[in-house]
Amino acid sequence: MSDLDPVLAGHSDAETAASGFSSRQNTTGSAPTAGALLRGAREAAGMHIAALAGLLKIPVKKLEALEHDQFDLLPDAVFVRALASSVCRTLKLDAVHVLERLPPSSAPKLTSQGAGINTPFRSSGDGQRPSLGSRVSRPAVLVGLAFLLGALVLIFLPPIKQDAASG
Repeated sequence: MSDLDPVLAGHSDAETAASGFSSRQNTTGSAPTAGALLRGAREAAGMHIAALAGLLKIPVKKLEALEHDQFDLLPDAVFVRALASSVCRTLKLDAVHVLERLPPSSAPKLTSQGAGINTPFRSSGDGQRPSLGSRVSRPAVLVGLAFLLGALVLIFLPPIKQDAASG
C-alpha cells in the first residue's frame, strides 16, 4: 500500500483512479500536480473535457489550462482554486488533495489606483470651449437662423393691400 492509500480509503472510483495516477507518478519521485490529479480523475470517470466544460459552463481552453497547470492563462489564483474545486465537486473528488497542490492565492492589493469616484471627467482647464463664432459657422445653425429670420419677417411685415381697381 502506498502512503496515499490511507488518505484515499473509502473514496469513489474517480478518486481511486486519481490516486492510482498519482501513485504512478510518485514512483518517478515527483508528486503529481493538481492538474494531473484532475485530468486523471476526469479520464477515470470516462468524461471528455468538452463534456465537463459544458457541465461547468466554462470554455474548454480554461479547463485545458487548469489540467496542464498553465495558471498564467487563467485570470487569477482565486479563479484557479474555485475552478479546481468545481471540477472536484463535479467528479466527486475530495478537493483538499487538489487544492493543497495549487499555488496559494495572493493577498489582495489594497493600494489606491487613482483619485477614486470623485474624480471629475474634465477639469475646467481641459480643452477649449468653442467660441460663439465657431458655433454660428455651422451650416445647420445658419439654416435654422435663416428660417427663423424669414418667419419673423412674415409675421411682423404689414400686409400688402391690393387695389381692386388696378386688377
